[in-house]
Amino acid sequence: MIRSALELTVVVVLLTFFGLVMVHGTTTAEVIERSKSMPIEAQFMSHVLHTAASLLICIIVYWIGHTFILQHSFEIAVLIFCGILLVYIPGVGMRINGSSRWVNFLGISVQPSEFAKYFFPLALFNAIQRRKKLNLQSFFIILSVYMVGVSSIFFQPDNGTVFVLLTMLSVALFLSKVPLKYWVPPLIALSVLGGALAYNMPYVSKRLSVYMNPELDILGRGHQPYQAKIAAGSGGAFGKGLGKSMQKLSYLPEARSDYIAAIIAEEFGFLGVSIVLCLYMYFGLIALKNLYKADTEEEAGMGMIAVFLLLFQVFIHFGVVSGLLPSKGSNLPFISHGGSSMFISAILVGILLSITSKRQGFHA
Repeated sequence: MIRSALELTVVVVLLTFFGLVMVHGTTTAEVIERSKSMPIEAQFMSHVLHTAASLLICIIVYWIGHTFILQHSFEIAVLIFCGILLVYIPGVGMRINGSSRWVNFLGISVQPSEFAKYFFPLALFNAIQRRKKLNLQSFFIILSVYMVGVSSIFFQPDNGTVFVLLTMLSVALFLSKVPLKYWVPPLIALSVLGGALAYNMPYVSKRLSVYMNPELDILGRGHQPYQAKIAAGSGGAFGKGLGKSMQKLSYLPEARSDYIAAIIAEEFGFLGVSIVLCLYMYFGLIALKNLYKADTEEEAGMGMIAVFLLLFQVFIHFGVVSGLLPSKGSNLPFISHGGSSMFISAILVGILLSITSKRQGFHA
């Protein structure tokens, strides 16, 4: 178990260190391109501070232990829900690019929905596991509470996170061994309804049309997907070399976060992208291997939800960069710039390390 925990730690450290290198390159290029009078290291130092804070969070979560977190998953989910509601309060919530997703707390911006991606499905999983016998009525009550949380994010609007939460819902229900007849038909109906509502939103329909053909709006919504393809394609098999990306010179917006995989492809080519993906795959294999040895089904399910969320976000990020999926803000775990994303990734790693080392920590 100690060896497995060490292997997980080494993979995370490698990805995080690589992220520091990539974020430093992209932020430095952005600052030089926009204004040489700005402090070049300011943006990078914020990423360093986020990384240091993430390390501390990971240690704290490991010290607390996964058992305590699982037992109090509902209370944590309620706190996150309250944080989501705060984004709608003027002066507290921050509206950026037409969306209200951030809360300004003591000068620090936090995105509560990032934490909901894990703790909402975990709370649902724990609520079902605590019931020795689940009837249809109690199941729909639990499901309704979950959908209230999803709806609070839908109206921000943040359809990407809603998609993740619906996917995580199916994972949590599957791991809870809820009969398929209870949740597959309602989930399909909710997905269709949500898809219809989202499609009728002007910015969503425009995003989908651009997804099909980015060249239709190359100076607007199609700009990022189009430039990402240029970046990835120009990297070839072995890339241009570290620091030699052209797209990060303000050609590709949000290069340090939502599209950092495109810069990796440009500088390190297909080989570099393959190595990064192999590290994520190795992380997932080691984590799942140890979760099969977990003491209880609750521990195994808790860990599997964490592993699936991390790897699912990797899939979304690379899917967006490659053009396989519509453009949406999605950070690459451990690598992209972004405090909230790094914090939830650190929490997930702390939980996995706690389960792997069989640390019980605090008890309620």
